[in-house]
Amino acid sequence: MNYLAHLHIAAHTRTSLVGAFMGDFVKGRAWQQLPAELAQGVRLHRHVDSWIDQRYLDAQLPQLFPAPLRRFSTIALDIYLDYLLCAH
Repeated sequence: MNYLAHLHIAAHTRTSLVGAFMGDFVKGRAWQQLPAELAQGVRLHRHVDSWIDQRYLDAQLPQLFPAPLRRFSTIALDIYLDYLLCAH
């Protein structure tokens, strides 16, 4: 999932929007040094990414792309899923 989806989920769970956005930029265990509200947003971001990747992005959808493009398939899928979120 990409940024719009993470912000949407954060709003519904009343989690830090900034923390949800930071999830891709905070590396390793650096989230442990953040204020609790931001750390919770980063953890939620990572949990959502992991859940989606395990169920859809790593297994099924990338296989629909031609072999030379599969390397970029998760990026394209992130953008498409955000588009669907905006459109609906």
